[in-house]
Amino acid sequence: MLFCLGSGSCGSSRFGDWIKLNGRTKLYNRFSGYRLMTVKVAGMWELGWSAPITEYDLWDMVIRDFCVDEFYMSPVSGIQRTVTEVPDITDAIAANPNLVVVFVDEHADIPLADFVHPKDALYVFGKATCSAFLSMKRENDLAVRIETNSGSVGLLWAPQAVAIILYDRLVKSWR
Repeated sequence: MLFCLGSGSCGSSRFGDWIKLNGRTKLYNRFSGYRLMTVKVAGMWELGWSAPITEYDLWDMVIRDFCVDEFYMSPVSGIQRTVTEVPDITDAIAANPNLVVVFVDEHADIPLADFVHPKDALYVFGKATCSAFLSMKRENDLAVRIETNSGSVGLLWAPQAVAIILYDRLVKSWR
């Protein structure tokens, strides 16, 4: 079984074929031609310690490797990259009414080990210094936490959390 590799390689999985479209690799059903899932990511620039132009590379490597459909960041910084900048995270959520919103937050009730990823999702990440807006969680939204070995509230950088969540999604999709 092959899957999307960071080099941009394409292959097949039991779910369909990975093909390159508009510079991004996507999973399509080999029989119907329809995309099998939609995965989007929204986050916040760390603005206090790093410039968005520098931080962008940390996010983009993970976004490309896991074939994310769209990548939102807040607030608008003006960088000219393959990221959709929005004034506020709520704008990214509002732009995706058909996706299940998944907040990744250290205070969420569901540990990642027990989490079932929705087929079509918008994963929302906060900054290392603030949570992913659990107060904005609506009735049908989900929230998941990444547990650490220490058992305490972990302090993961958002791009690290993105990699963990998307890898978990990939591995669980093989089952």
